[in-house]
Amino acid sequence: MKESNQFTENTVAFIDVLGFKSLIDMAVEAEAPSIIIKHINKAVSETFSLIKSIKHDSISVKMFSDNISMGKFSVRSGHDT
Repeated sequence: MKESNQFTENTVAFIDVLGFKSLIDMAVEAEAPSIIIKHINKAVSETFSLIKSIKHDSISVKMFSDNISMGKFSVRSGHDT
């Protein structure tokens, strides 16, 4: 069998919560920072859960800090017959 050097079509999405640092800074300065941070955390968590609920074997979802990344990849054997 001969190895294939052909590319596969893949898709990547990178979602960044704009203004996240400003929201955290504002929360720290507020009289009740924990309430604001809980709202921010809830919004990011619900978004992550919604995206993660998309059931598909070839979709990977990761979250770190205020970023969510998604990848849809093709599966190939890597060999020509």
